[in-house]
Amino acid sequence: MRLREAELQQQARDRDADRELERFRVQSQAAERQAEFDLRQAEIRLQEQRAMEDMELRRAEVARLRERDEQIAERERSLVVQTKRFGNVMKHVLPRMPTDPGELMNFWDTCENLWTLYEVPHELRAKLLLPLLTPKAKSLISRLDATALADVREIKRFLLSEFRLTSREYRARFNAAVRCDETYALFTSRLKNLWDFTCVVVIVMSLISWWI
Repeated sequence: MRLREAELQQQARDRDADRELERFRVQSQAAERQAEFDLRQAEIRLQEQRAMEDMELRRAEVARLRERDEQIAERERSLVVQTKRFGNVMKHVLPRMPTDPGELMNFWDTCENLWTLYEVPHELRAKLLLPLLTPKAKSLISRLDATALADVREIKRFLLSEFRLTSREYRARFNAAVRCDETYALFTSRLKNLWDFTCVVVIVMSLISWWI
């Protein structure tokens, strides 16, 4: 009888141990599944965060490019507006380029003085100058690139070098000058300009010879 009771007690203890082992196994599996679930959730949140960061970067880049394009468009609109405004004013003031190359220096001086007087921005001067040029001068500057065509100093330097007026030619023009349909004051001014240009060319040529 006692032996039977001992067996029953042992069986009960074994069943309790089995139940405890099964409960531990179930809890371990549940913990593993929970850990896997948490890890997966963390990976998903990390991917979502990276996706959001990438989206923000793309949005910032799009906004930067849009702002840049708007600034460029605004500058272009401003340049067009300024060119039109100054063009309407200066077309009644600026002289046209003379066909006589001997009058070029006087033409440049007049343009520079008027641009300064009317406070014309430097970046607009070349655009305002081009319509004033003679057909020959326009044909010559067609050899210039876009950068040079936008710089009035480059246009001036190029045309003066192409027409190549020497001090001897200026002196001959000075000696051959006669008064026509002009006042004595204008005739005197023209003679003075020719003489001044002669002196300028002589000085420039002397400097070039000395430099060489």
